[in-house]
Amino acid sequence: MYKTLEKADWTVLSELALEIAGIIIDDIKDGKDEGSEPSFEQVSLYSKMAEQLEFMEEKYGPHPLILDTKADIIKDPEEKIQLKEKAKSLCLSDDFDLRGVLCTELAELYFEEKNDIVMARKQIQEAKQDFEKTGNKKGLKELRQVEEEIEGAA
Repeated sequence: MYKTLEKADWTVLSELALEIAGIIIDDIKDGKDEGSEPSFEQVSLYSKMAEQLEFMEEKYGPHPLILDTKADIIKDPEEKIQLKEKAKSLCLSDDFDLRGVLCTELAELYFEEKNDIVMARKQIQEAKQDFEKTGNKKGLKELRQVEEEIEGAA
């Protein structure tokens, strides 16, 4: 069981994420390559996000949303997978939507970063089961898109 996160803590993360997104959008509009090195300002904002996530982890202990967010801001594919797998394992037994989202993201990571179609398909099946339990149509639609992308490339 994990603690409920306070809205104020997530607000700090959301504001930092919006700043980063704004910089990325401006860079794209200015013709900067999406895969190029982040600016000093972006690196600074990512560092602040990492600090906030560390603070939250100390405050709340291991939490799937914190781990998932940490995974989203790091570059190393292996570490991303490990964090998302750990987040998935921490989900409460009835937290099907969060598990479904994590499984969908893991399917993409396993396929794109490791070229592991077996693990990608396993994650898709788990996500499908979780989304069907809650009737999450949006989750199922996004999952179908991921599945089509993976099966089309396999």
